[in-house]
Amino acid sequence: PWDAPRELMARGSGDCEDFAIAKFFMLRAIGFGSGNQEISLAYVMLATESGPRPHMVVLLTSSEAGPSDPLVLDYPALTVDRLSVRQDMRLVFQFDEQRIWGHGILRSSALLSKWRRVLDGMNVGREAEHAGASFQKDFPLAPTAAVR
Repeated sequence: PWDAPRELMARGSGDCEDFAIAKFFMLRAIGFGSGNQEISLAYVMLATESGPRPHMVVLLTSSEAGPSDPLVLDYPALTVDRLSVRQDMRLVFQFDEQRIWGHGILRSSALLSKWRRVLDGMNVGREAEHAGASFQKDFPLAPTAAVR
């Protein structure tokens, strides 16, 4: 199952879904996703040498770049790229606390039930605040990030 940020922090390890979810709520807690920005989780297929594999990232869209070319916040990548630069990534669907929108075929509702478990298992506002404070303390944000 996907973990809420407090579960990830308690365990000290996780996979791409766990880190994307934690990053999503941390960014929400520090103000991203309001005003002229939109933040979402994205389920993607990554092209690898052994074939496509599922992966999860955070997408940040701003009014300057438009919705068609969001920033991709990927784990464990240390750079922030525009989606148009990530030729290895095919967007399948995006979601946030309120909605889901697709870019391909949704194969399983099990993914959505995992997300519902995360949302149902925590007080979204309080958990996001806690995740933001804890991640900032334990994993300070880099002073600048290169955007390609």
